[in-house]
Formats: sequence, C-alpha cells, structure tokens
Amino acid sequence: MGKLSALLFGLLLWSLQLVSSAHPKTKCEQERDRAMGEHLIAVFIPQCDVDGNYKPLQCSGVTGHCWCVNSRGQEIQDTNTPPGHRPPNCDPRDPPAHPMTKCEQERENALGEHLKGVFIPQCDADGNYKPRQCSSSTGHCWCVNSRGQRIPGTDTPPGQRPTNCQSRDPSAHPKTKCEQERDRAMGEHLIGVFIPQCDVDGNYKPLQCSGVTGHCWCVNSRGQEIPGTNTPPGHQPPNCESRDPPAHPKTKCELEREKVLAEHLIGAVIPQCDAKGNFKPLQCSSSTGHCWCVNSMGERIPGTNTPLGRPPPNCDPRDPPAHPKTKCEQERDSAMGQHLFAVFIPQCDVAGNYKPQQCSGVTGHCWCVNSRGQRIPGTNTPPGHHPPNCGSGDPPAHPKTKCEQERDSAMGEHLIAVFIPQCDADGNYKPLQCSGVTRHCWCVNSRGQEIPGTNTPPGHHPPNCQSRDPPAHPKTKCELEREKVLAEHSIEAVIPQCDANGNYKPLQCNGFTGHCWCVNSRGERIPGTNTLPDHPPPNCDPRDPPVHHKTKCQQERDSAMGQHLIAVFIPQCDADGNYKPLQCSGATGHCWCVNSRGQEIPGTNTPPGHHPPNCDPRDPPVHHKTKCQQERDSAMGQHLIAVFIPQCDADGNYKPLQCSGATGHCWCVNSRGQEIPGTNTPPGHHPPNCDPRDPPVHHKTKCQQERDSAMGQHLIAVFIPQCDADGNYKPLQCSGATGHCWCVNSRGQEIPGTNTPPGHHPPNCDPRDPPVHHKTKCQQERDSAMGQHLIAVFIPQCDADGNYKPLQCSGATGHCWCVNSRGQEIPGTNTPPGHHPPNCDPRAHHKTKCEQERDSAMGEHLIAVFIPQCDADGNYKPLQCSGVTGHCWCVDNRGQEIPGTNTPPGHRPPNCDPHGRPKTKCEQERDNAMAEQRKGVFIPQCDVQGHYMPRQCSGVTGHCWCVNIMGQQIAGTNTPPGFPRANCRAPARPKTKCELERDSTRAKRRRGAFIPQCDADGNYKPLQCRGSTGYCWCVDSRGQQIAGTNSHPGHPHANCGAPVRPKTKCEQERDNAMAKHMRGVFIPQCDVEGNYTPQQCSATTGHCWCVNSMGQEIAGTNSPPGHPPAHCGVPARPKTKCEQERHRAMVKHLTGIFIPQCDVDGNYRSLQCSIYTGHCWCVNSMGQEIPGTNTPPGHPPPNCRARPRTRCELERDSAMAKHLIGIFIPQCDVNGHYKPLQCWGSTGYCWCVNSRGQQIAGSNTPPGHPPPHC
Repeated sequence: MGKLSALLFGLLLWSLQLVSSAHPKTKCEQERDRAMGEHLIAVFIPQCDVDGNYKPLQCSGVTGHCWCVNSRGQEIQDTNTPPGHRPPNCDPRDPPAHPMTKCEQERENALGEHLKGVFIPQCDADGNYKPRQCSSSTGHCWCVNSRGQRIPGTDTPPGQRPTNCQSRDPSAHPKTKCEQERDRAMGEHLIGVFIPQCDVDGNYKPLQCSGVTGHCWCVNSRGQEIPGTNTPPGHQPPNCESRDPPAHPKTKCELEREKVLAEHLIGAVIPQCDAKGNFKPLQCSSSTGHCWCVNSMGERIPGTNTPLGRPPPNCDPRDPPAHPKTKCEQERDSAMGQHLFAVFIPQCDVAGNYKPQQCSGVTGHCWCVNSRGQRIPGTNTPPGHHPPNCGSGDPPAHPKTKCEQERDSAMGEHLIAVFIPQCDADGNYKPLQCSGVTRHCWCVNSRGQEIPGTNTPPGHHPPNCQSRDPPAHPKTKCELEREKVLAEHSIEAVIPQCDANGNYKPLQCNGFTGHCWCVNSRGERIPGTNTLPDHPPPNCDPRDPPVHHKTKCQQERDSAMGQHLIAVFIPQCDADGNYKPLQCSGATGHCWCVNSRGQEIPGTNTPPGHHPPNCDPRDPPVHHKTKCQQERDSAMGQHLIAVFIPQCDADGNYKPLQCSGATGHCWCVNSRGQEIPGTNTPPGHHPPNCDPRDPPVHHKTKCQQERDSAMGQHLIAVFIPQCDADGNYKPLQCSGATGHCWCVNSRGQEIPGTNTPPGHHPPNCDPRDPPVHHKTKCQQERDSAMGQHLIAVFIPQCDADGNYKPLQCSGATGHCWCVNSRGQEIPGTNTPPGHHPPNCDPRAHHKTKCEQERDSAMGEHLIAVFIPQCDADGNYKPLQCSGVTGHCWCVDNRGQEIPGTNTPPGHRPPNCDPHGRPKTKCEQERDNAMAEQRKGVFIPQCDVQGHYMPRQCSGVTGHCWCVNIMGQQIAGTNTPPGFPRANCRAPARPKTKCELERDSTRAKRRRGAFIPQCDADGNYKPLQCRGSTGYCWCVDSRGQQIAGTNSHPGHPHANCGAPVRPKTKCEQERDNAMAKHMRGVFIPQCDVEGNYTPQQCSATTGHCWCVNSMGQEIAGTNSPPGHPPAHCGVPARPKTKCEQERHRAMVKHLTGIFIPQCDVDGNYRSLQCSIYTGHCWCVNSMGQEIPGTNTPPGHPPPNCRARPRTRCELERDSAMAKHLIGIFIPQCDVNGHYKPLQCWGSTGYCWCVNSRGQQIAGSNTPPGHPPPHC
C-alpha cells in the first residue's frame, strides 16, 4: 500500500509539472508551489484544477475542514464544515461582493494565518457575528454579543448541549472565580491548557472535562476535584450530584495526583485513586498506553507492566509480600522515574531478577544477559531479526575483549548516531561490520580495522569477508583521507572510496547528496564527469587524463563545492573545463545561457517550471552592460529572496512589465526603468498592459518621489503614498500596515478629522484642496508620529482647525488625559484603561522654548530623558524636578539651573526665584561636569548665590567632605559612606602636611596608590595601612615609617606606641623607595629587626634572589618568575594555594579585588574579610566559603573555629569545586557529619544514609513522593 501511495504521489507531481510547463503559473499554482516548497506538515496547500484555477471545494489535510472558495480563492462564508461531516456542495460562482464587516475581517485574518488551532469566527449572511460561536480545535461553544464579545457563563465543553444564545447583551455582573479562571485560560490561546466550565451564574459546573486528555471528574463549589471521580477517556463520565462532600484528610494517592495535575504536563503519569482516595490496583498511562499493578502504597508490582495493544494485567489489590528491591528493580525504577522516551528500562521477572532476554523499545535490539544484568557477548540481534534464545544460567566469565569494550562503551552512550561494533560469541570482531545509521558495510581484520576496498554504500551487496588480516602495507593517500574523514563522524562529509590496493576508485559518489564523479589516480576530480542525483553515474576510465591547469570554470566550481552549502551556485563545466553554455541553479531552479567567460547572456534567464533557453555556445558580440543589466546582476549577486531583480530583454533594456517575486506586485516602467505612475497592481490582480514606448518625459512629482523612496526601502511597515495617473496624491490614502485611512489635500497633507481606524468605513474624500494653512503644532506632532509607523508611538489627536483636542488618548496604553491648547497634559486628569475618560476643557497659544524642549524630549519616548515642566504660558516653571532621579532644582527664565538649588530625592524641594545672574566658578564647574554626561564625574553643589556649599558629597562614592570658599577640600573632613558627616560650619584651619599629602594623592586618582591616614587634627595616625596590598606599619609624627613595624597582610599589627629605635640601612632604603610612590620601584624587604630578609623579590618583575646582610645580591641566586626561588639560608617551602592566590591578587594592583588572608603556614585563615565590601565569611581548608557564614558590613563577623574536615565535608567541597550543573552534592550537618536524609536536587530523588554516607537499601524515593523518614 505504501509503494502504491508513493507511485500515485509521484504521478501527481509529474502531472503537475506537465501542467506548469504548459502555461504561466496562475495565482493558485503559485500559492500551491510556495506552500509545497516549505515542506511543513501544518501548511495548507491550495488545490487547483487543470487550468490552474482554484477548485470550488478546498479541504485541509491537517485539520480535516472543507469549505467553498470563489474564483480568487477566498473562502465563501458559512461553507466551512469540520472533520467527520459531509463536505459542502460548492458553487464555483462568486458570491456578490459587499464591504467586509468586523466579523468578516477577523475571519479572513484568521484564515489567512493557516495555523492549526486558530479560532475562526462564524459570521451570518449579513456579515454579523452569529450568536453562538464554536471552536473546532477545542469543541467548546459560547454566546457572543453583537460586537463578538463572549457572554460570561455561556461556555459549554464538547459533548454537552450548547447554550441557547440570545443576540442581545446580558446584564453585566462581577466575574466569579470560575469565570476569571476560564477567561484567563482562554486568553492564553494554548491548545493544552485546561479551560474550566462555568454555568450561567458563573459557578463551576459539577462535571468538568478536559478537551485535551479526555478525562472527566466532579468538582465541588470551589472548583476542587472530588477524589475518586476522575474517569479516563472512553469511560462513562461520573455522575456528579452532590457538591462539596464531607472533607477528609487527603491520602497519599490524592496528594500525588493533585501535584501532577498542578504541573499541567502533557504525558505525565496521573495516579488513579478510588472513591476513598486509595491507589486503584490497576494504573495506566494515557500518554504511552502502558498499564501495571500497584500495591496499597502505589508502588509498581514487578512483572505486571503491559505495553500498548495488550490486555491490561489482572491486578490483585492485596499487597504482595514486601521485599527489598533487587538491583534490577532499582535500575528499572530509576529509569522509569526519568520519564524519558529514549532511556532503556530493564525488564525484571516476578522475583525481581533480570529476565534472561532484554529488549530496547527505542532501538528494537534484543540481547541476553546474565544474572547480574550484564550483556552476554554475541547475543545482540537488530530489529527485524529473531530475538536470541537466552538461557537463565550465567556463561563462564572472561575478561572483556577489545571489541566488547568498544561495543559496551558505544552502547553506554545511548546515542542513535554512534557506531556500535559487532562482536562474535568469543568477543572477537565479526569479519563483516555494518553501520545502522549510514547503512555502509565493510570488512575488518582481527583488530577491528577496516580492510581497504571493502566498504559498500547502502543498497549494494555487502562484501564477502573471508580473509582476515591481509598482509600489511603502508597506508595510501586514499586510505589516509578516508580514515581522517571517518574519524570526524560527519554525515555530510564525502568519504573517499578506495580499492583493495588502497588506490582511489575511478568512480566516487557522495552518499549524502547523491552526486557521482570520476577521479584520477591522485583522487582529483576529472572535470565534466559530475552527475546529478537520479542520473546514471559517469563511465569512469581509471587511466589518468592529461594533466592540465584548472580553468576559471573549474576553479569556481571547485571553490563552490568546497563550501558544502546547499544554496551555493555551482558552475557546470564541460570535459575541457569550459563553461557549459546552459547553466542552471539547483537551489532556485533558474536556468540561463553564458558566454565563454561564464557571464550570463541577457534575456536568457528562465524561472523554474519553464523550458530552459536554447543556448548557443558561441559568444555573442561583446557589449558593455546596460543599466538594467548592471542593476540585475548587482541584485542577483546578493542572493537574497526579498531583493527585487529587474527584468531585462535580450538587448539589455528594461522589459516594459516588471514584477516582484517577493511581493507579487507588477508595474510598467519606461526605458529608464522608472515606474510609470498608476500602473502598479497588487498580487492576485491582472498585471497592467504595458506599452514599451516611453510616455512623455516629465519630472517626478512630490507624491511620486515620496512613493518611490518608500518603495525603495522594501520594508513591510513603511507607508507608501498612493498617486494618481498624473502623479498627484490620491484624495484617499490608506496604510496597509496599520489599516488607517484618511483624506489628504493636493500637497499630501492629512486633512484633520478624516482619519479612520481599521474596521471602519474610509472617509468620503473631496479631492479639492481645503483652504491653505500652515501646519499647527498638533498637526506637526501627529504627522511626525504617524510617519514613524510604529505601533507604540503616541499619535496626538487634532481637531478640524489643527488644534489639540481637549481629550487625548493613547491607543497603545489605553490611558486618556486632558491637555491645554499647547497639548500639555493637565495634571490630575490622566485615567488608566477601563475608566471613564476625564471631562476636558481646551485652550490655545504658540510654542515657547520650554514647550519646544519639552515636546522634543517627550517625542523621544525614553524613560531616562528629562522632560522640562512649563507653566500655562509656556514659560519654564521656576521649580524643575526629574522623575527619573528625584532631584529638584530652580531654573531661570532661560531654563538654566540656578546654582546651589539642587536637592536630592527625599529632601524638601528648594524655594525658587526665577531671576538669573552671571555664573560663578562653582556654577561653571557644575555645568561643565553635567555637560560631560559621564558616569562617575563629580558634580559640585552650589548654593543660591552660586557659592560652593560648605559640604560636598559624591553621588558615586558616597563620600562627603567640607570645602572652603574656593571649593577646595578642608583636610580631615572626608567621611566615607555610613559614617557621621563633619560639621562644615566650623571655622577652617590651615592644612597639615598629612592632609596635604592625602589630598594630593586623592586628586591624582591613581589606582592602588597609598593614601596617608590623618586623625581629626590633621596629624598622621600612628598606624598606617595600604588598602591595595594589606601591609600596615607605624609612622612617627612626620609620617616617616618606623623601622621594624611593617606587618604582612593577615599578621597582627605592630604596637605603634613602643619606643622608637634608629632606622637601619634596609629600613632607610625601603622608606625612601616607598616615599617615591612610583610603580615599578623596587622596595627592599626588611625583617622585624630592620635587617634585610635573606630572600628579596620584585613585585614588578617577579624575579627573586638572595642577599647578604648588607643587602647585596648573592651571585647565581636570581630566579625569573615562574621558577622556584633559590634557597636563601632559611627553610624553604613551596607556596601554598592560599599564598599563590594572594600573590596573584596583589600583583594585579586592582581596586576592589579580593586578597585572601593566609596564616604563617600559608593556610587559609578560617575567617576571610573583604576590605572593599565589608563582608566576612568562614572558609574550609581549601579556601571555599562555608555556606551560611557570610555576614554583611556592620554585623559581627562569624565565629570560625578551625577543625579537621570530615569525609562528608571533603566530598561536598570536592563536588562543589567541579562547578558541574546537576552533580550530586552531599549534605553535611554543622559538625560535618552526613545528614541522615540525602536528596539530589537535580533529579528529585531522596534516600537515607548511614554515618558513613552509604545509602540504606530500600529507602530511595522518586520525585513526587514524600521523602523517607530517616
């Protein structure tokens, strides 16, 4: 039957090709070919008669619906019949045309989408909505009012008598819970969503049914399912009489069922419970058709599973004797718990042992296993063969052979496209190997290596593999290439075919594309021998043809074929390497003639379905390309479907009739290729009758220029003006993108008050010009907004005189508000959608600067743009506030901010004086900083007189400080965020040396630079620390480092009150180097006594070396970065992980980078803190954060007590260090012991473990079940 269907389909295609080659394609044939070319199952394919006209009766093979169409292929209303009904009796005559109503428009739009499941409104003979509407995809019916809006409480599910619908609107009432859930579900327009059924009062109907799964059940008055009433499809629905039965605690079955139902997953197994809430003994999956028995706990009874098509098992509700799960049962339950189609599920007998014969329902393979479930070698049979005869006894164990190891490894991957070696009963490679994916077969030697020349493609007899291990010989070029390609495992790759001696076979074929060609002894393709699929392969002579250099045609052909792309054009060359006179594209179906240089001969290009041109290989007279040919070749070179390609005649001139294959429009052009106004016809209409003679030359009118510019953009949403035959604007203009229509004057300007939305009758336009007037502000804004052709842009509404209508509404958001005569929103009048619009009073005047800036900002429709506020006269309001940042400030009459008036959010706005004056230094700096509009720039704050405010704060860093009248920072007043601010009203004092150094360093803004710390009096603090490195030291009153007080990060700080001793030579050199504050300067390292440390290292170069007591380098001890440093007289040890991370972080010199703290032995300190964020946390010995110990700044740090890590912590930390999604991470208690209950978050399984973390048998619970009590 399948072969007969294929033959009939082939004859149908052949007949269609004969018909298409006989005449130009009609609209029906074009739509049919386009739909068939998409190769989609759900696409509707029109049916055409022998003349190419639409058949009066059209049917969808996807949905089963049938309907009548007119001669244009448009559906005739009221003729659509659902599947299972007699198709309508179609009259091919067109019904009388009439303007489409709203119902007809919605129906046409839905039908035009050709999508399965889309609701199609039903209209009566007058185009009105039928009172009753039904969905053919869900089977639901409901009543609608005259506007097509659904009447609440009238929805009935499939199988029930539909409601008696009245044409008048019912009285509105607040929606009930049932109606809300129903409307929300219907608003999602999803096929698998359950839609509750409500009665006429909006209550839940006692009986609820799912149109997707076919299940029915009873519900109480709250819509909750009554346990035990759920019936599967094909069974009598329950009798739902009593509502709200007495409540009882939910059973395990009911809980699991509710959980699965709440997930709304198609294919999920829904437990079936009896009237008492217990598991029914027989459980079935509606998605797979499998049935099985369960005990009272809902656990599957082994050996009772029956597949689809077999009688369900006879289930005894009494529990079988409980026993611990066997290995087979555990693997089976684990696999079934994954609910995956391609997972192999072991088969166990009633005792829980592996059945001797195992079969995969996915691949169809069967094999024998021993008592441990291990596959017995040589017993695997492919689908279609008799399964092996398996004994229950274990065969003698033997080590796995190489073949068995490769086979088991490949099968363990569970991938369809992986090659699985075939082994014999002894575990050796079978001489003949075949791939179930590519269908190739070949011989192998005893090591499993392919024997050259034995590979046969699908459809050929497999080779006779007798001799194993032929004499070894060096691999030839063909064998090497073949092995390389086979190792890549690419389906599309061309695999060279080699003969028994390893030479290239003269005939080579691509099994993926079906092309065949001849090659010489070096495997190089012989030009002119390539044959297309379904053509006889060439007759190849293995003898080498004379060597010659590749021609231009061969070079282009080989380059195109090397790309391995379906849509690339591949030139066809003859046996001598010349271009064949006739060239055809296998991707587009076009054919054309070329000259000896491969250039297309104008006028010879034929589209698919037409006879290819008769090409003369002789070169036509050489001539320069015409303008038409240049444009055509440029367009064709882009290889884009939607690009318009001009059509040129044999002389290279524009053909009088031009058509776009992308849009279906046709039009006439003059000899310069310019469109002749008034000749453009849309798709489905007869193309215009074009006279190739040029019409009188005239300059393009404004309408023609705008139209041609818009059409040149080739964008769907661009508005294209309509011009009459003289190039004037047609009085009526309509946008095909939005559906709006309006009248225009002779200049193409919209006449106010004539714009009608889609679905309304277009206005009656008088082509005579209304009195000329300049566009008003409202008209300008409206025309600008409409010119953008964007759905979300607000379009102002203007009255007949061009003034703003007092009431403005946004079609995108539904909000309405009142405006004054300048179009400014009147505060307090904005109403959200669904509320009555406000009662508005209009007034008018001209645009001021403030209004212009405000309207410009509002026109950008950006959230972060500041919008100036103007008063009723259009002047700047003295007080301006930003809705984005919350800041408020005063402005002068030019809208410029008055210095010192800016207040941050949360503060009282300033009392504003609108007068202006010259800018002060503070105002100039502030305005310059604001003009830069760069993130992070400090903006000075000025008072109302333009002076610097005593306290300045940075909105970026949160620091605050005091400044003098020049705006210079007063030393000692800088406070970080979160600290009390300095009192900036106190009299200023001269800066100290510490404050000068601190302020100078801050002003340089060098990353990582040391900033001295000064106390409240401006003196150096005794203890100084460098935040970028973590080093701390003591200083004297002059800020000079006290020798021997330097402490490493993580070490205790020195006591800076101890007696001072003289500096040593090392300390002097170190302090001098540090005082330079230059990156790259070497800083000697001194010990606590001020002596040179034996080993010195440069943080800049990474070199390390040994020094003597005078700090002089010891020859031969210098080691470059990355090498172990020399042993410098102190016990050396390699850097620990903590020290390595700390060193890497410190040498980066980046502000904000976290630097680990290590103890004296190089281990991670148990408490780690970030000096930049203020967070502290505990870490384990590997430096990994211990969960739950992180404390934010301002809180006491956690109490981290170190102890040896337990086995649980070691396993947990090791798993977390891998950073793998889905990996199991053991759960440990606060003492590091295994928690008794362990759960795998990625699978949902839970189980109990003993103190060693080992799983306790029988405690494993799958996802969706209560975890065990451990």
